[in-house]
Amino acid sequence: MRTHVLFSLLALSTLATAQFTSGFETWNDTLPEGWGGQKTNIGLINIEQVSLNPHGGVFAVRLMNDTVTNKRLTTQPSQLDSGTTYLYNFWVRGHGEVHVSMCDERSAPGGIATYSTYVVIADDVVWQPITASILCTHSSAIGEFIIGVRNTSGPEHLVIDDVNITDGSSDIVGTDAFDALNVFPNPATDVLNIELGWVTGRTYYELTDALGRITSSGIISSDRARIDTRSYAPGIYTLGLRGTKGLKYLQVLVK
Repeated sequence: MRTHVLFSLLALSTLATAQFTSGFETWNDTLPEGWGGQKTNIGLINIEQVSLNPHGGVFAVRLMNDTVTNKRLTTQPSQLDSGTTYLYNFWVRGHGEVHVSMCDERSAPGGIATYSTYVVIADDVVWQPITASILCTHSSAIGEFIIGVRNTSGPEHLVIDDVNITDGSSDIVGTDAFDALNVFPNPATDVLNIELGWVTGRTYYELTDALGRITSSGIISSDRARIDTRSYAPGIYTLGLRGTKGLKYLQVLVK
């Protein structure tokens, strides 16, 4: 069974200074709000609003490009800071290849950074999380974040939702950062306990099922939390934690 993990758009923004967030809920004619920067080169006819099976909210966006040439959808201009590593988190389903980049006016063709590695998506129904990072090398007041696609195929092509782009520098932590974490019992039946082993700051938790659907989420402001699992269907779930210790994902079995 495939498991998926990624934090929701709203919850992530409570823990980090979000550079850009988009759930594709608001559209200006043929474009989702906040998108369609100068570096966008995918045609408007290849951008569609999707209301069936969004990851969150009511709408998502479909990008269609069945050629081998990368086509990009970019954000409206915003401030990008040199030396900052920007962390991209979003969800994708459909068939095609997707990757990310940024335009920060660097001395490269089009001022665009080297793209992240393409991720191949091959499921029209199940949402897959994408996480990538791009280092900004040139401060720019008119920078644009980029999502690029190629080799998409119908009927879904690539459907994207819940994009969250933050300063990811604080998420680079040592492997021992979560040594004090204790999640029990596992397998869980009636309740799942989360004991952090620290109290510094706030830690956001999110439990998702095998289809990427959020079953429980919240803020841990002390050092522990309890999740009632009595109504959960048996199966493998993924627990995600984000806070001052960085990011942590682990699998939980509910019986």
